[in-house]
Amino acid sequence: MTNLPASPPAPRLIPALWLGSGGQVMVPSEDRLVAAVDARGRPLDLFETADRLTREHGRIYLHDLEGLRRGKAQLDYIQEIAREAELWVDAGIQDAGDATDIIVAGATRAVLSTERLRGARELSRAWKLTPDVLLEIKQESGALSARGDGWAASPALVAAEARELGVGELLLNYGDGPVDWEGLRRLSEGGPCWVSRGYELSAETQLLRSGAAGAVVDYVFSPEA
Repeated sequence: MTNLPASPPAPRLIPALWLGSGGQVMVPSEDRLVAAVDARGRPLDLFETADRLTREHGRIYLHDLEGLRRGKAQLDYIQEIAREAELWVDAGIQDAGDATDIIVAGATRAVLSTERLRGARELSRAWKLTPDVLLEIKQESGALSARGDGWAASPALVAAEARELGVGELLLNYGDGPVDWEGLRRLSEGGPCWVSRGYELSAETQLLRSGAAGAVVDYVFSPEA
């Protein structure tokens, strides 16, 4: 009897939760974020929403808008949500110390980005303080979107540099452009890669063929009474 090769695991979809000021749940609407409400027009409760996502998916990708916009992560909310959920947090981290604060608050992963860190040297500092980091490689029209000149010249070179430092997982953010499926496939051969902006749910087949670990998707809240 011939043993067939095992099929690759299906890519995992991680719901994104947008955390506004004071614990407000936000959702994308066209080109902006608006307050999420239930069928009666009442604001969604943050912790009930997080519990629901945890039950359905286990892992949550949290966009902390206070951290992203003002550099002030909402650590109390992060700590509470992380009691039950496997939590990946994007809070606008700009240095190694910020990453440590997010992990101490209970997050499973602190998201670092080429758009906010000054370069690979700061990434190295963060990884040495806590290996529980995920590097977002931001791209616009195929070119690296980065803060300062401390990064390598291309997304592929940044990925190689990060993996040489020991960063195990990468998140590819394609901005308003399409996913570079061939580039994603090549990067996935070197270790786990996730995709965020640029991915459409209709591209499930391409995601599977790319070998990527999965994608971060905006959660569609069904109205509840």
